[in-house]
Amino acid sequence: MTLRPEYSLGHSAYNAFLHAEVGEEANGIKLTVLTALTRLGVDPWQEAARLADLPRDVAVTALAASIARLPPLSPGGTWKTADAEAIAARLANFLPNHSTAPLQQPKSRARSSHGGATAAPAPAAAAAASAPKPKATLSTWLLWGVANNKDAYLAMEIRHAAILREHGATRVVSAWGEDVPDGKVTDYKGAVKATPDEKVVYAWIEWPSKAVRDAAWPKVMADPRMHEGKDSMPFDPRRMIHGGFAPILDV
Repeated sequence: MTLRPEYSLGHSAYNAFLHAEVGEEANGIKLTVLTALTRLGVDPWQEAARLADLPRDVAVTALAASIARLPPLSPGGTWKTADAEAIAARLANFLPNHSTAPLQQPKSRARSSHGGATAAPAPAAAAAASAPKPKATLSTWLLWGVANNKDAYLAMEIRHAAILREHGATRVVSAWGEDVPDGKVTDYKGAVKATPDEKVVYAWIEWPSKAVRDAAWPKVMADPRMHEGKDSMPFDPRRMIHGGFAPILDV
């Protein structure tokens, strides 16, 4: 779990949410959001920040999907969808209205063992050495396509995101084209053959590892919920382009 400075407990606006009670386990110990997300392999502070920036109903849906992935609190029990949604709605009330801005960290000055300043490395080398590295196993899947009905597209993406989270995705971001210029040689519109009345859309799906992604994808595509309303989809899958990427920088 990567704990960035802005998410540290001493400077967190997420404490009320992270320490809220999901429920009581069979041994009588309270299960907090912090513990629950950690068990799922999700960074609690980053997840809290992500949920805080979502519309509240979307955050509740995403949180309910995470809760449904937890082992049941009672032996032999199962999570009911209604229970997970009710718990998520209650917990979402503890979220701040938006994520907090990163705190400015003081710059340290390196000193030699004799008390003198050490020689500064070359700018490029210093930047490469200090650049934050993403988790080594992190894997992402990027998709581009076209849509012409924003509300219908968002509803579809909310449904799909919940399913992806159930199967192990740790983050799902969907975006609506806002400033997509025409290119001289190639561009996004040309890549997906967008018509004048269509918007280019983009999605980013983050997985803990490529192995998790590869194992989950067939299950995701076999899930009948992914294909609900396929005859009236606000999205043309025939013009979708996609692929897997391994992040090399995370700032």
